[in-house]
Amino acid sequence: MKSERVEFSGMELPTELSSYVRVLKLASTPSYTEFSQIAKIAGAGIVIVGILGFIIAQLMGFLVVSFIQDTAAAGAALAPW
Repeated sequence: MKSERVEFSGMELPTELSSYVRVLKLASTPSYTEFSQIAKIAGAGIVIVGILGFIIAQLMGFLVVSFIQDTAAAGAALAPW
């Protein structure tokens, strides 16, 4: 696949890079309401992932402690002295 070159502000750029520049030129700054809606959704996602991680950490801690207690009890029952 041959990459074409495009003249842009005195520099030669590959065609793929010039298409990225075109998209960035067309992009606009979001309004306050659009930005706040995006921020709320992103914040809610972060909170949900944090709560899920906390629940998993608590569950794993409980399982490890119960496993250690069960193993110690089983070892004490098997020891003859």
